[in-house]
Amino acid sequence: MTSLTSGIDPGSAEFTRNAAAMKILVADLRGKLEAAMQGGSEEARARHVARGKSLARERIGLLIDRSFREHHRRNGPRQRPRMHRHCE
Repeated sequence: MTSLTSGIDPGSAEFTRNAAAMKILVADLRGKLEAAMQGGSEEARARHVARGKSLARERIGLLIDRSFREHHRRNGPRQRPRMHRHCE
């Protein structure tokens, strides 16, 4: 097996700056993901419910099989569905 070498120096100032910048970006992304998973702001959800409407996740919950589990990016790598032999 071929071994790959890296020119990255984790002790360098550039690496430290890049790592700090990446942590900020990841924190921002996590905040946006959390907001999206909530289905909007608290005020928007309250207005929606006040109009007598169900939230999207509630409507989906009524439509799907109870054994369904929402897949999330943190649950592991997305795998390509297995195709029938004649389709590959």
